[in-house]
Amino acid sequence: MPGTLASTLPEGGSLRAARRAWLVLGLAMIGAAGLLLWFGRGIGLNGDDLFFYARLTNRGLGVDAYPNLSAEYLLAPHNNHLHLTVRLAYEGLFATAGTNYLWFRLVEVAGVVIAVGLFFELTRTRVGPWAALAPSLLLLVFGYAWEVLLWPANMGTVYALAAGLGALLFLERRPDLRGEIGACALLTLAVATIELALAFAVAVGVLLLAQRRFSALWVAGIPLALYIGWYLWARQFHQTAYHATDPIDLLHSIALSSGAVIGSILAVNPVPADSPLTVGTRAWPILSLLAAAALAWRIWRGPNRPYLWALLALVGSYWLLIALAGRPPDSSRYLFAGSVALLLLAAEALRGQRLSFAIVASFFLVVAVGIPRNIDLLTDGRDLKLDETTLNRVEAGAEQLVGSELDPAYSPASDPIAAERGGVGPTTISAGDYLRAGGRIEPFGYSASEIAGLSARWRNLADVVLAHAGGLTVRSAPPSAARRCRRLEPTSRGEPVAFFIDDAVSVGSATARPVEVAARLFGSAPFRVGLASSDRWLVMEPSLQPGLPRRWEAIADSAVSVCSAGDRP
Repeated sequence: MPGTLASTLPEGGSLRAARRAWLVLGLAMIGAAGLLLWFGRGIGLNGDDLFFYARLTNRGLGVDAYPNLSAEYLLAPHNNHLHLTVRLAYEGLFATAGTNYLWFRLVEVAGVVIAVGLFFELTRTRVGPWAALAPSLLLLVFGYAWEVLLWPANMGTVYALAAGLGALLFLERRPDLRGEIGACALLTLAVATIELALAFAVAVGVLLLAQRRFSALWVAGIPLALYIGWYLWARQFHQTAYHATDPIDLLHSIALSSGAVIGSILAVNPVPADSPLTVGTRAWPILSLLAAAALAWRIWRGPNRPYLWALLALVGSYWLLIALAGRPPDSSRYLFAGSVALLLLAAEALRGQRLSFAIVASFFLVVAVGIPRNIDLLTDGRDLKLDETTLNRVEAGAEQLVGSELDPAYSPASDPIAAERGGVGPTTISAGDYLRAGGRIEPFGYSASEIAGLSARWRNLADVVLAHAGGLTVRSAPPSAARRCRRLEPTSRGEPVAFFIDDAVSVGSATARPVEVAARLFGSAPFRVGLASSDRWLVMEPSLQPGLPRRWEAIADSAVSVCSAGDRP
């Protein structure tokens, strides 16, 4: 028979211990929230955020733009995910906060805090408040999962996790119809958020079967049926879906998930500074085998407990979903939910055991040793996201400065010269999509003065985007017959020819050999715009927003003739 509400509540000294542990956790939540917000300072829209900003979704190899908030856009898959609630959250934030990323970060951090609080409450009733407190403190600053803690695009993960934990808590605390309705509602909400919810639905189904509550299987059945219906409808978008693969590959992926999670909890996994992936070590198979052996021994020696089977199903099905989707199992975005699920399973396996002071102290020792490493990883993750943010704001700002001649089809991702200057991020949208979204919400690109204050790397990139998006048109033409021409030669010290472009000009070689012509506006390193010869000139025409306190500067490596293109016959 399922337990009652009264049976899960501590009494006497245990109640006082629970209150004290909650007080410590509450203070830690406040401190961790402040720390995560501080780590997120300066980060702005990046990556998947841009698709939500511009209301884009992939359909096969193409990209669909939705000018209106249609049902199709809200239900369309994003990277295979049903992101209905995430899209609604972004729409609400864009409507109220514009592109002020602090509010997006607040929503994300709130989800982390809620999920950890629910994890603590579920774990507390299994191993006691102090043993439950140690892993909860670690999860609040779990730098191995920095993508979930610092990037709002992963808010779906933390809120689906919170909803799934809430569903388990409902069924544990209220084993009646109201509890079943609450659990079903939370699972349905989670399913509309991200596929992590499917693992919780499977876990709830296993729990109800183990408890012989067959009449309540609808609690898991309704969310699963809704997802299957959506999945069949979403096939029209031809995004990469779940795929059958070799069983050995599936087992290998699950083993990698296990090693990545256990190694991250113990803070022994190495992580490159420029990557969201952990690095496999020789310890992974050993850690995974030890954990599996301990769990098998506990199942063999312990009583048959429904929640043990349910949580085992939760862990296994989540890792199986990652494998079927072909996702990297050691990615930071999967470590948070995987760690919560595995720690909850471990707590259930230890239920009923009297944990000595030394054992509980060892939990805190592991956390204390691991926190500095996790803080370092939060720092590395922040650096990566700051880099992506700056990239997006530089490219967007450059497009803003082009003015009316902006090419709406231009995208830095398909610009090889921009790519050479570091202009290809994880997600890039076209200039037209950006301007349409900017008119609906607000633009987020840097201003001219902000671009001018950036490092040379970003100023050099801005020049290429400015020019190729329409800010500097370059074409070949016959030699100029204009009268207003001037011959420019390198200085006696061998310095190249340099001249400013206020209006359209024609540039030709003043010698028998072709001349390499480059240009710059903000940057220190000019980029190549073309080759001018004596019989084939270059016409260069600037087109930027009026009032820009800078002019294009052209540079040639030998003598040139420069004429006003407006005087051409």
